[in-house]
Order: sequence, then structure tokens, then C-alpha cells
Amino acid sequence: MLLSIISIVLNFAGALGLLLFGMDMLSAGIQKGAGKSLQKLLGMISSNRFTAVLTGVLVTAIIQSSGATTVMVVSFVNAEILSLTQAIGIIFGANIGTTVTAWIVSLFGFNFSISSVAIPIFGIGFAMKFLKKFKIHNYADVFMGFGLLFWGLDLLKGTLSLDAGSMIFLQKFAGLGIWGIIVSVIIGAVLTALVHSSSAITAIVITLATLNADCFPWEIAAALVLGSNIGSTVDAVLSAMGANINAKRTAVVHVGFNVLGTVIALILFRPFLSLVDFIIPGLPKYNMSAHIAMLHTVFNVCATLLFLPFVNQIAGLVTKIVKESGKNDDEHYRLPAITPVMHSSVDLYTVQMEREIGRMAGHVMIMLDEVAACLSNHNKKSVEEIKAFVSSQENYVDEMNEAITPFLVKCTRMSSANHDNRVQLSKMMQITDGLESL
Repeated sequence: MLLSIISIVLNFAGALGLLLFGMDMLSAGIQKGAGKSLQKLLGMISSNRFTAVLTGVLVTAIIQSSGATTVMVVSFVNAEILSLTQAIGIIFGANIGTTVTAWIVSLFGFNFSISSVAIPIFGIGFAMKFLKKFKIHNYADVFMGFGLLFWGLDLLKGTLSLDAGSMIFLQKFAGLGIWGIIVSVIIGAVLTALVHSSSAITAIVITLATLNADCFPWEIAAALVLGSNIGSTVDAVLSAMGANINAKRTAVVHVGFNVLGTVIALILFRPFLSLVDFIIPGLPKYNMSAHIAMLHTVFNVCATLLFLPFVNQIAGLVTKIVKESGKNDDEHYRLPAITPVMHSSVDLYTVQMEREIGRMAGHVMIMLDEVAACLSNHNKKSVEEIKAFVSSQENYVDEMNEAITPFLVKCTRMSSANHDNRVQLSKMMQITDGLESL
């Protein structure tokens, strides 16, 4: 009995690891191949909130990761490429875009043998790695990621097909009423925060509920999916650590939006489930995968429609809640690199480093202006005052060089860095060294 339990746990861990690795490889592959295009799309967003939402939906649907999208958004806010109101709209759209994964699992995970296509897709991707002449090798990880994702889903199907006795605790959860629902939401949030992927947790819930529909309560499945939306905010929180004030406000909006949306869904839980049942005809247990995927979509669409008219008010409220610290940290330089390990992309780092090198150039120009004005007798300050000021600026620029250059070297060693990235990073190092010398 013990060996059987250990075997199930290890098989599940392996299948989940393969699923997560496939998702991460897929997301990283798309960012590696089309990262600049996606970031230009984000950077060109107008103040139109509807355009921002559609962009969030599109980018997240492409890269299959709302976490990666929110990290990009927080990074762009930190680099002052996006405003807080623009970021709010994109985050709303990212929550809708992440539902695509649930539909992929629902439509393809149970209708045919996905293992039969997983290996050929992976093989195509592996072969593409050697086609550098045609410049498609950067997209090799996309196919390999899809292959691993499908293979992970197939392994999950074999692992999560359990007997009724093993699922009896879920029946007890359902019998607890609202408390069972709340506990399920918390479990969904914690599990998602641990694995950094609401899509993976939703895929597990869909697989588990579909294969064990007779003993898996529909209400518990819905609560777990709602909880996963709260847990998905962990990437935004991590990426905002050490960032500027508006980036932190963006993370607070993401957390508040998902938490408040889930609370409203819990208050209207029965009518909410009835709406999903109305859209997807038939008892949930006969088509559990479609019910869960639709619930995920309806929740995020309804939450977006509810809060979208109040984007400016939300931005004003979070500005009052998250206030400037008032501390003066300008004496010493601190590198504002904010991207966490998960969902990392070289392009995100280069955007931030371009901004920092621009700031470095600004300090050098100020020093040159002071010296030039002194030499032409246009500066009323004493030579000692100018010398002290230039010396302090010199120390600050030295600190910038000592922080930026090693960081750029680390970026060149990242697995997601392609040839163009390394050329760009090399040029940035040369510029940084030239500014420090100047």
C-alpha cells in the first residue's frame, strides 16, 4: 500500500514537472523568437483601455503565460515605458488570455491520444535547432515546449485516474458547504503560488475532475480554479520587489483585482455556477472539462467587464494606498533589476538596462556641463564647490558601471539569449565603459 502511494506521488510529481517545464519552454521560446515584437506591441499601447485589454489578451494567449505578461508589464512600468493606467488594462486582458490553456486541455486533452503527437512535435522542434541558416532556430523551443506540455498532460491522465475511495475526502469538502468552498479556494491559491502557474493548476483540476467526474464535486473544482487566480499574482508581487513606486502599484492592482473578483464570485457562487451550466448544457459530470474551462473564461471576462470602466479610479485609489516613501536614496546607486527567475526573458532585462544606461549618460552630461560652465566663467559657483559636485557624480557613475556591467555579462549567459541579444548586450557594455571613461 505504501509503495503504491509513493509510486503515485512520484509519477504525479514527474508528470507535473514535465508539464511545467513544457509550459516554461513554450513561453521562453516564443519570447526568444518574438520577444522584441511582443514588447514593441506592449510599448505602443495607447491610453485607450480597450486596446490595452486586447493587447493583454493577445500577448498572453501567444506566450501561454499570464505570469510572463504581468512580469513584462511590471518591468515596463518600472522602466517608465507604460503608465499605471495602461498597465491596469493589460493585466485585465492577461487574465482573460490565460484561459486559452484551459481550452487547449479541454478540447484536445481528452478527445484523442495526445501522446501520439507529443513526440513528433518535440522531434520537429529539436530538428529546428539546427536550421540556423533559415533563422527559425529561435522558435525550436516553442515546438519542443508544446511536445513536453502534451506529454505531461498524457502522463497526468494516467496518474490522476483514481478510484472512488481515494476521492472520498472531496465529498466531505463539498459537505462542509461554504467553508469547504473557501478552503478549496485557499488550496487552489497556495498550490498555484508554489508552482507559479495557474494554467498548470487548472490543467490538473480539469484532468482530475474529468477522469473522476462521478466522485469529483463540480463546486470543489470551481473553487480550486477561482483560487488559482489569486495564486497567479505571485509573479507580479515578486517582480515588483525592488522596483519603483508605480511598478509596486501595478502589482497591488493585480493582486486586488484577482482577490476582489474571486470574493465577488464566491458571494454569487450559486448564480455564477448556474450561468456556466446555462452556457454549457448538460450536467457538469458529463462534460466536466468544458464546464471548468468555461468557468475560468466567464470569471475573468466578467471581472474585466466589471472593473474596466473604473480604470482611472482604480489608479487613483492605488496611488493613495501605495504612497511614496519620502526617503532620499539618490546618494548611492541601486540597480533596479526586477525580473524574477520564473518567466525571465533577456529582452526584459535589456529594456531596463537601456533606461539605466540613459540615466548614466545623463549624469555624465551634467558633469560635463558643470565643468564647461566653470571653464568659460559662466558658473558662479566656486571651483571647490564644482569639484565636490563633480566628484560625487563621478562616484555615482562608478557605482552604476560596477552594477550594470556585471549584470549585462550575466544576461549574455542566459539560456533565452540569442545571437542578436548578445550583440546588443555587448554594445551596451561598450557604451557603459565609454561613459565611465568619459
